[in-house]
Amino acid sequence: MTIRSKLLYALLFLCTPATVGLYASCADAVIYDQLVDSGTNPSGGDGGTTNPSLSLWSAKVADPFEFPSETSILAEANRRWKRDPHYLSVNGTNYMFIAGSDSNPSTERWSLSYYKDAATPGARSPWMPMFDGPTSTSWDKLDLMAPFASYRQVDGWTVYYGANGDPNKPDYVLQIGRATSSDLSKWSRAPQPVIGTPNFTGTTPDSARPDAYGATDPWLFTDGTDVYMYYAGLDCGSGSCKFQILRSKSPDGGTSFPPGEVVLSGRAGVPEEAGGVAGPSIIKYNKQYVMAYTAVKDIPQKDRKSIRSALATGTVGMAASSDGKTFQVGTKAGVALVPQLAGFSSFRSEGAYSPSLFMEGTAVRGYVSGLKNDANGTYYGIGSAELTEIKQ
Repeated sequence: MTIRSKLLYALLFLCTPATVGLYASCADAVIYDQLVDSGTNPSGGDGGTTNPSLSLWSAKVADPFEFPSETSILAEANRRWKRDPHYLSVNGTNYMFIAGSDSNPSTERWSLSYYKDAATPGARSPWMPMFDGPTSTSWDKLDLMAPFASYRQVDGWTVYYGANGDPNKPDYVLQIGRATSSDLSKWSRAPQPVIGTPNFTGTTPDSARPDAYGATDPWLFTDGTDVYMYYAGLDCGSGSCKFQILRSKSPDGGTSFPPGEVVLSGRAGVPEEAGGVAGPSIIKYNKQYVMAYTAVKDIPQKDRKSIRSALATGTVGMAASSDGKTFQVGTKAGVALVPQLAGFSSFRSEGAYSPSLFMEGTAVRGYVSGLKNDANGTYYGIGSAELTEIKQ
């Protein structure tokens, strides 16, 4: 592609007068909880739900809006493309953790970074790289993606992430890692995945599991005293690959996790979920478990680029549950919560994926990744969303 740092793109897409007025300047990366005004889904029907006490949802997505409000020409190489947001607020400060890459397909390689709101309103939010894949024979030496961060006053920060590069497995096989830091400045990575795949003999895993061919997109959820990880598992055992969402209960408060059990699969006969489901993001709302997820349209192949593409070219779906384990469709008529949207001003013309839900008071909001591809090239960005509950 052509690197999307052209002045045409800088002036017309990110630096419109409305954008400059709302977001300080094109070089300032400030985290906002956006009120949004476009992207509403169509409605109708009952969505095929089986529990009428569970709510349905719609979403509005800000187009055009990209986080952070900067041009590729001003961004560092490892954040010109941005995806997989995880937003959280700690002690009154907003944080956004992302995966970033240079915007050249020949050098595409994802690493982890974060943004932090400045103490002074209107000031530039500092951006900091976290870590990328080492050049050794480590299991996570290639792409590092899908960060999920948490903070505890007693011991600081923990981030879970998906990564590949294990020299004893095919290079497309993702596994979930864990790293800790007291202050976000220096990270200590666990030497082995917190959820790894079985050993491989050649190109085949030694045992069958729903995540035998890959584990990624971790999302931790604390329910009372129990700590669960929801994540995407890749299974190619039938000859065709498919993502599913699994849930694993930690025996030690989040330090380790056994392989999970499937809680959500792609719906049969729904083209948007032909490749399965991934990217879970779950919150508890009015005693319901509400999960946004990536609907994987393209069937992934056993190839590193194919896996990356499949996870980025779908839509965002919604599911609801009364117990956090058995989910049903969470939109009217089962439509996408966040569909693709064509047009120059849209950041999601080729894909919407990797949602990050959060509560702000009683409001449910989120961020989503988007993929855009046009005459100016390919672009990965992040936009904000506001969700609305619909009573059945």
